Amino acid sequence: MYQNEGLAKMIIDNIEGIARWLRGHLSVMLNVARSRPVRYIRITPGLSFSNKAIVFDIKKLKFLKLKIRSKTESIVVDQIMVGRCYDTSNLRRHQDIMKRYDEIIRSEMIPLIVDCGGNIGISALWFSEEFKDAQVICIEPSLENVSSAKINAPASETINAAVGAEIGTCEIANPGANSWAYRVAVGTGEIPVFPIEEILIKYPKEKFTPFMIKIDIEGFEGELL
Repeated sequence: MYQNEGLAKMIIDNIEGIARWLRGHLSVMLNVARSRPVRYIRITPGLSFSNKAIVFDIKKLKFLKLKIRSKTESIVVDQIMVGRCYDTSNLRRHQDIMKRYDEIIRSEMIPLIVDCGGNIGISALWFSEEFKDAQVICIEPSLENVSSAKINAPASETINAAVGAEIGTCEIANPGANSWAYRVAVGTGEIPVFPIEEILIKYPKEKFTPFMIKIDIEGFEGELL
C-alpha cells in the first residue's frame, strides 16, 4: 500500500511540475506580448527525479544549470528566475533604486547587496546578474543549503550563519521542514549569529557602500529588527 501511495505522490508531483513549467512559458509569452522584460526561460520541467533545473539566460545567451534537491527548490527557481519575484522594475521607487545604484558605481565604490536567508542561492544569483557590479553576500544558516548556494551563485560570497540583533549562536529548529522554510532557535547550537553591522565590517567603507538588503528569514524578522 505504501509503495502505491509513494508512486501516486510521485506522479502527482511530476504533473504539478510540468503544469508549473507550462504556466511559466505562458507567462513568458504574455510578457513578450505586453513588452514586459523577459530574461530567463526554464528549459527543464520540475520533475521529481531531477537534481537540476536548466534555465536559459536570453541576455547572455547561456544556459544555467542550477542544483536542486526537491520539489520546493524547483518552485523557488520558478518563482525567482521565471516569476521575477525580486524584480524591482514594477516598484514605484525603481527609478530611485537604479539612480542610487548608478551613483555608487560613479563614485567608484562597490554596491553591497545582503541576502539574508539565501536558501540555495537562487536569489543571490538573481541579484548578481541584475546588478552585475555589486558584491552579493548570501547569508544562510543551513549548511546543506550553503553547499548548493555556492554552486548556484558562484559570484556571491556565501556565509554559513544567521542574522540577528546580537552576536550569538543558533540551530535549525525544524530540520524536517522544506529547505526554504528552516527556522532557527537562538541560544543553542553552533551556527553563528551576527548582526548586519558585524557582517559589514568585513567590507571596508572605503571600498564598499551598502545598497540593498533582502530579508526572508522565516519569522525571525522580529528578532533581527
